[in-house]
Amino acid sequence: MGNSNTPEEQKTDVSEIEGGKSTEYLSVSPDLIKDDRESEKFKEVDKAKITVESKKVFEKYGKGKFPYGFKCHWIMELQNLEVSEEGVCHIKVGVTITNQYGAKLKANAEGTVKGNEVSDFYVNSRN
Repeated sequence: MGNSNTPEEQKTDVSEIEGGKSTEYLSVSPDLIKDDRESEKFKEVDKAKITVESKKVFEKYGKGKFPYGFKCHWIMELQNLEVSEEGVCHIKVGVTITNQYGAKLKANAEGTVKGNEVSDFYVNSRN
């Protein structure tokens, strides 16, 4: 073991390392571990908070697309709701859409919510 600049007499063969022995060059200080685990990369996302906010953003977006009526049925017709480690929420839910004449259509709406943005928004009727 050693880099190309290490003299031959200072290199160590991996087979010489004994299990359970403390060796300076194989240990990581607790300070380095602590610092690494506190980085933004390892912070857990608050999935419950993201879920609540994503539902609001998703429904507001749907109401913008269907101004005469867009109602999500979160309790009885939620088909999929996943929050990724990056804080992105994927939603698929049953909805009722109303047109300008009051006619109602049962459908499934699905999309991806990240922050206050909705992407990949699709509506499929369930006739």
